[in-house]
Amino acid sequence: MKATTNKPESFNMAMRWRHTDPMRGYSEFKYAVVGGSDAGEWEDSPAPSHITTRELNGIKQALKKEHIKYRETAARSSNVFMIKRYVVVQPSNLDRAKQIARDWLATNENHNIYVIGD
Repeated sequence: MKATTNKPESFNMAMRWRHTDPMRGYSEFKYAVVGGSDAGEWEDSPAPSHITTRELNGIKQALKKEHIKYRETAARSSNVFMIKRYVVVQPSNLDRAKQIARDWLATNENHNIYVIGD
């Protein structure tokens, strides 16, 4: 008989390409729950870092409360002055985590983050 282990599920950091127009786009994490733009703290920034951080932290707290493990990561955007920040979960928790994120976004002010795929 083959022994089984309770090896924890790992994070799948696979990416997919999102087209913004026929010539541009950006990579997005396949198992990301939410994403948000971060354009730094310049006074004319359309997506200030502190706002994106506050909003992502709210989502992470909601996931933690529901015992869903997550990783925060970043990737390039099609805008050279901006990055995309993501919260990624294990594949088995993706649907549940997206619903938690939708609920959080419905009851909290947000400017920079969105549920991936919505």
